[in-house]
Amino acid sequence: MAHLFIRITVADFDAFKPVFDEHDATRRSFGITVEGVHRAVDNPNDLTIVFQAESVDRTREFLESADSREAMQAAGVQGPPDAWFTD
Repeated sequence: MAHLFIRITVADFDAFKPVFDEHDATRRSFGITVEGVHRAVDNPNDLTIVFQAESVDRTREFLESADSREAMQAAGVQGPPDAWFTD
């Protein structure tokens, strides 16, 4: 099983988190589960999110989906995410 790390900046963490949580069922349908949401000490809107991914291909499909882009926009994500996989 792979891990996906995503680093993003959001406009407001308190507005981001409910939208992120509401998207959990969609992530799970792609075999993606959240392991942790980490906030930078000096900037609570600078996030690193760790996911467990059953399939790198399915996770990439999710990341490239219109649904994912719309959710990121609704959650106030600023700019494109920095994402990488580990095994």
